[in-house]
Amino acid sequence: MCTRSTGSRPNPGRPGDALGKTFELVATTGPAPKDVDALFASLDAESPGALDGVRDMANMPLEGEPKQVLDGLNALRTLH
Repeated sequence: MCTRSTGSRPNPGRPGDALGKTFELVATTGPAPKDVDALFASLDAESPGALDGVRDMANMPLEGEPKQVLDGLNALRTLH
C-alpha cells in the first residue's frame, strides 16, 4: 500500500511521511499510535514513478504483465 500518514501532507523532506512507502497494515487491538509518522520513519521510499516497491525484485518486465494489469496501470495513470 502506498499512501501517506493520516493528517499529514506529502513532504519529501520529512522521513516519517508514508508517501511513496510500501508497507503492510495489520489490525490489532489496543490504542491507536500517537505518532503515526514515527512508524514510517524507518521505511525506505520508492523511487518517484516506480511501479514496484523499493525492495521488490525486478523479475517481471512491464510488457510481460497480463492485459488486465496493464489496463489497470493505465487507468491509474490517467487519474494524475
